[in-house]
Amino acid sequence: MASSIQLQATLEVLRRKHQEQNVLLGQMQNKLNSLKREMISEEEDVQQLESDTFKSALFKLIRIHDGQLSKEQSEYLKAKRDYENYVFEVSESERLLNQLAEKIKDAENEIQNYKSDLEDRLTRVNQLESHAPQRMLLEKFVAKEKACKSECVEIDEAVVACERACEAQGKAMGLLSSANDWAFWDTWGGGGLITDMVKYDKIEEVQVQFKQLASELSHLQRELSDVGQSVRFDMISMDSTSRGLDIWFDNIFTDLRVKEEIQSQMDSVKLLDHELASVRLTLNQKKEVAEGALKASTEALENFLLDV
Repeated sequence: MASSIQLQATLEVLRRKHQEQNVLLGQMQNKLNSLKREMISEEEDVQQLESDTFKSALFKLIRIHDGQLSKEQSEYLKAKRDYENYVFEVSESERLLNQLAEKIKDAENEIQNYKSDLEDRLTRVNQLESHAPQRMLLEKFVAKEKACKSECVEIDEAVVACERACEAQGKAMGLLSSANDWAFWDTWGGGGLITDMVKYDKIEEVQVQFKQLASELSHLQRELSDVGQSVRFDMISMDSTSRGLDIWFDNIFTDLRVKEEIQSQMDSVKLLDHELASVRLTLNQKKEVAEGALKASTEALENFLLDV
């Protein structure tokens, strides 16, 4: 008999197919409406030509009436045929959608009945004496599954923390890039006081983002320690003492000093990107192993209950 994990996986596949089929049906219905409008338009052309006595008389006079009418009728018949054929295709799509809906309902009922049966069996075993072999075995299976679930939760929390750190790192790199562009213009483009002010506004934005990045990295380190992974990140910050020198003694040397500092921080943030990528890879590997262990422990517990 399939486990609850397998039944749930089947249900998720059915739900995904149902959603995809529903989207496809919506697209087909839009196309069907378009074909219907085209058919009605072609029909109106035929009716107009047949009812317009002046145009009919004129076309007959120049001997093109029959050819024009035949052309309009042919276009109408083609549009009508295309519409009717597509009506059948839409009907088949609706039938498939309904079939998927029924399968989803059946799968949900099967899962519910399966879980209900397991709960009844679990209750019966829990009613046994604490020293009964089946009760003792049950507690071992339950403890194993609980430990696996806890590990999966811890890893998921670390994954979320890693993604937040990656996002903060990406924002820091974007702000540094902007500050670097202004520093380049200030150094080599003949910038003045206004350029200096804009440049340092950008640097202040970087400093604020660095604080956010440091917070996210600290949080990530704590989450990694919970899953047995020790990683130390170098906290990044920028020297703010250059601003007064740069504004009051504006020259190529102070400008170059600021630009070099920005470039140094960009190199550090790039290095951090590689470190975070390595952490993400390790976490994904841990998650795969933990999920496999959880699946095995859940199936072992369910098989034990089914044998009771």
